[in-house]
Order: sequence, then structure tokens, then C-alpha cells
Amino acid sequence: IVMQSSLPSQGAGRLRHRENPKMLGGDLEHTLLAPGSPYYKNIALEFSKQQISVDMFLACKTYTDVATLSQLSRYSGGETYHY
Repeated sequence: IVMQSSLPSQGAGRLRHRENPKMLGGDLEHTLLAPGSPYYKNIALEFSKQQISVDMFLACKTYTDVATLSQLSRYSGGETYHY
């Protein structure tokens, strides 16, 4: 179980703030919905080899890169809950 209240800002899984209001409604908006890093997918694939699933509970007041973080649950057989 992962409970998170902010964007990961240190270590190997560090993510940068990708939200840009100027991209909303434009031709590049689809890039915000795609994962920003393959790190979480690769970790999830390693977890699934060991039969470990990850459920994520994201409760953030500010920006959270759900598209990237949800890969951890998606590829390990878990669920992502965003509040």
C-alpha cells in the first residue's frame, strides 16, 4: 500500500511538475495524460515478477502526476485511488 500526499521530489522516482495551463485545450494536451517517466512501470514489472501488487492512495491538495504514478498499480495488478 502506498499513501501519498505530494509529488515525489527526491530519489530515483523523482518527478517534476508537468502541469501547464497553457497546454490545456491545445494540441499538446495529450502529453499531460501520458506517463512522464518509465521508472514506475519498470519497478511495477519487477514487483509483478515477485507477485507483489501495489495499491496507491493519492490524496494531494496540489498537482499530482497520476498518469505516471498510476503505472505502479496498473502493471503490478493493484489499484489507484485519487482523492
